[in-house]
Amino acid sequence: MVLRSLAALAVPLVLLVSCTNDDPDPILAPSASPTPTSDEPSPTETASEDPESPEEFIERWNDLSTEMQNTGETDAYLELSSRCDACVAVAERVDSYFAAGGFVKTKGWTLNGVERSGPASRPTMTLDVTSSPTSYREATGSRLKRFDGGAYTYELSLATDDNEWAVTSLVEVSQP
Repeated sequence: MVLRSLAALAVPLVLLVSCTNDDPDPILAPSASPTPTSDEPSPTETASEDPESPEEFIERWNDLSTEMQNTGETDAYLELSSRCDACVAVAERVDSYFAAGGFVKTKGWTLNGVERSGPASRPTMTLDVTSSPTSYREATGSRLKRFDGGAYTYELSLATDDNEWAVTSLVEVSQP
């Protein structure tokens, strides 16, 4: 099971891509009230943003995963995934491909559904995804390899420290 999970992640190198049509946050219209003249911050400057939900985090992480695979730039992805052994293994594999002159071309995964369970500070997210076809070359001059993609289910565990989410594990769920 563990080898199959790692192979499903490391060989096709397709982690998660979010497809979202969410509108960006609205821009606040200028206030009709006079501008404060003191050096104290205005109420809008001191108000903190709402904490990122686990679902929002997964969307962001998905985007970084696909970007990491297609560019070989792993730093931003690893900032969110450094506590996840399977995730680190994928980033290391991507690093090795790009360092050897290889590449990965993928549109990643389409997130079809997310279910949350567990405590609020350490939720487990069940992800139903469709993996897009992927092509990759492990090094300059090596044979081009392909992964057809398909439907998969994963459990992704999260933890939060000071309202910052991090992936702690990613495991493929056995299909019946």
